[in-house]
Amino acid sequence: MNCFRSFASFLTLAILPCLVMFGIAKASTIDQADQGLRDAFLAIRSAEQAGVNVTLLAVELEEAGSMVTDAQYELYVKNDSLSAELLINQSIALVDQIKAEAATLENAAKSEKADRFFWTGAFSYSGLCLLVALGLIGYRFLTRWYAKRILRMTPKVAD
Repeated sequence: MNCFRSFASFLTLAILPCLVMFGIAKASTIDQADQGLRDAFLAIRSAEQAGVNVTLLAVELEEAGSMVTDAQYELYVKNDSLSAELLINQSIALVDQIKAEAATLENAAKSEKADRFFWTGAFSYSGLCLLVALGLIGYRFLTRWYAKRILRMTPKVAD
């Protein structure tokens, strides 16, 4: 019996730190998922400020957040670490996808904005050049017409 107690004490002292470390590792994975959610939120916010419609991204982010919440429930309430790990991995994968899509949409919006700025400037400059050219042609036409009119107005001598 004494041998069994010492063996049980040894197992408890050897396995307990491993279980604690395993729980800490799971908690750090959940913290990593939470940080990923924060980063994805910032990416979505940045994309929204660039002018992107982020409704679908926000819905996906909410889904990833609910996965993290479900993983915390599975880990801390049900003590089901496998389900929690699966949910965390799915959440991290979804968050990475959201961040990539937000960055892509933001870059596309910035590129489109730069294109619109270029074409607006190009059309404005062309319109200004056309206005100046037509103004010079009109001025030349008007001065010739006025000069001919003045020259036709010669005084006639009365008999």
